[in-house]
Parts: sequence; structure tokens; C-alpha cells
Amino acid sequence: MSKQSIADLAYNILEENHYPMHYRKITEEIMKIKEIKAEHPHHDVNALMGVDQRFVRYKRGIWGLLKWKYREANLPYTLTSYCLRNGTIYLTTYLKPYFSLSRDERPVEVTFIDSDGKEIKAIVDYRQKLISGFKEWYQKKGLKVNDTILIGLIEETKRTYFLIAEKDIKVNTEQDMGDSIYQILQEEGKPLSCLQIYTRVIKEEPTHQGLFEGYIQNILSNDNRFVEMQKNLWGLFEWLDKTEQLYLNLFTADNFNDFQQSLKKCFEFLGYDTQWCTDSQNKLLLAKAALDYKSYSLIVTGLPKNYNINMVHSLDWSGMRKAKEMINADSIILFSEKFYLKELIDRASEEAVQLYELSILDYLIKEH
Repeated sequence: MSKQSIADLAYNILEENHYPMHYRKITEEIMKIKEIKAEHPHHDVNALMGVDQRFVRYKRGIWGLLKWKYREANLPYTLTSYCLRNGTIYLTTYLKPYFSLSRDERPVEVTFIDSDGKEIKAIVDYRQKLISGFKEWYQKKGLKVNDTILIGLIEETKRTYFLIAEKDIKVNTEQDMGDSIYQILQEEGKPLSCLQIYTRVIKEEPTHQGLFEGYIQNILSNDNRFVEMQKNLWGLFEWLDKTEQLYLNLFTADNFNDFQQSLKKCFEFLGYDTQWCTDSQNKLLLAKAALDYKSYSLIVTGLPKNYNINMVHSLDWSGMRKAKEMINADSIILFSEKFYLKELIDRASEEAVQLYELSILDYLIKEH
């Protein structure tokens, strides 16, 4: 027999399900674990969730977790010194539609719930265009001028809203959401659009652009677990075969060291023996290959796709030349996505450095 309360069991069931459920289904799952001594158990479960701030009604009979609703936050508000001093939020034109609760503009009491489940009672004053009652909460959260808070509607009929300090959730949110996206794609087993992923993350069809849509787009673009398989269709990096992974790591490298490491893996895949030339101020790769009729060696370096003129200047041009002479290498090759700086092209010509676009390396890897 479980020692957990019925509400705790309902919470755990929703956590495991990841999606909102009807209270009758929640009751069925609870009764597999714990006996409910009531004539109509599902009514008790429904009532208990209704008075527990951890739960929120998504639609008639359908319950989810309040923390899922935070993902729909679409009302960012930047705090001013006046707000902090007086514990207020200015009723801006974009906030006002969410607080149209009084027909005669008399003050109305509303309830905000923060990410810890704590209630904040506030007053909406339409004539002064202010929502007041946040001074203690601002102080408790240590908020400062220009900090952002996030506001969202929980249930209009109950006049309940949620209130979050963005700085408290941003890092954890992106980390948690990255894991959620990974799990969603793993379970789906096929690429999904950003909108499809967003819909699954917020647990229902989006009716507006939420704050978390931007987080999701940022995560998909910057988390190396994810890759755009086709235009606006995202999948898992691990779904790619070895050749695709090699090239993508090289193509997306955004600094010199990562680019060089990826180059090394590509040449090793092609059968070269590789080692670093340690005498150069930059990392230069020595790649050697032995054929039946000849052995040859290359000095290999490169520039990531976001290179600029300063990176061109920082290349150890004289070191490349000395390394070539020292080991009697056949060629010096510099790889990049495109060669768009005239100064780079001219300097490479002067130093007898051959320039190769990444597409050539991609072709060799695929044909290998």
C-alpha cells in the first residue's frame, strides 16, 4: 500500500505520462497502486487536483501539471526602478487583454502563482493602469532593474496567472528542454518540424507564439545532438551514418581547434596516418598515406566557415612553409567552406598553399 497521498500519486502519473489526462483515467491508474475509499473515487481525485496548486485544468475533465503551463509563457515584462520600488507591473497595451476582468473598471483581485507554487495576491487597478502586490516577491527573488519576468494565464474564470523570474529558469529550462526534445525525437523515430516539436513540448496545440518556441529553435540550432535533416525537419545526430557525422562536425565547427580536430578525424577515416606538427604556433596536421607505388604526406590546416580577416592573419604561414621543408611534405592544403576573402586567396598563392572547399572532402568521404 502506497504511503503517498492521492494528489502525489496523480502528480507522479502525469509526470510519467508526459501529457494531460482525463481525471477518470488518472483515477484508474491511482487505483492500481492505492485503494480509494469513496463511493465515487474519480470525483475525489478530480476535487483533490482542483485544490492542489501543482495541477491545472487544460479543458473540461482534462488535467495537467502547472509546470507544463510555464512553457506557454508568452508575456515577458521588463522591470523598471518604479516597479521594484512600488511592487507593481504596469498594465501595458499587450498585457491589458489578459486582465480584462472588470466591466466598470473597478479594481479586481487576482492570484499569481510562481514556479515554487507560492501564491501572490495582487490588485488590478484599471484607472491607474497598474497591477500591485509584488514588492515582497521582487525582494525575495532578488530582482533588479531590467530583469525580465514572465506572465501567463492559468485559468481566466479563477483569475489565476503564473509569474516567473526568467533568470531563475532560463538555464535549467534550456537544459531540461534539450533532454525533452531528445526524448521526443527518440520516441518518434523520424524527423519532426520545429512546430511539431514545440507542440509536443507544451503538451497541446499552440494558440500563440510562446517564449519557449525561441528556446526550442535555439536548442535545435546549437545543441550538437540535433541536426536539420531537411529544411525545417529536425532529427538526431546519431541517426546519421559515419560519413555524414564526420562531415557535419567539420561543417558546423565554429572555432579553429574544433575544425582541426574534425579534419584529423576525416583524414583518419580516409586511411591516413595523422599526427600534429608541434613546432608550429598553430595546430598543423601532418597526414601521411602509403600506396603501392608511392607514399606521400600533406600538411593540412583550415578555417571554420565563420572565419574573418583576423583569423587569416593569425594563421602560421611561415610555420607551414618550414614544416613542409622539414618533413619534405608534398603539399600544404587549407580547407574551408568557401574562400571569399581576396587577401586569403592572394596569401595562399604567395605561400604555395592549395585551397580546397569542404565539398571536395565531403565527396572523398562519401566515395571512400
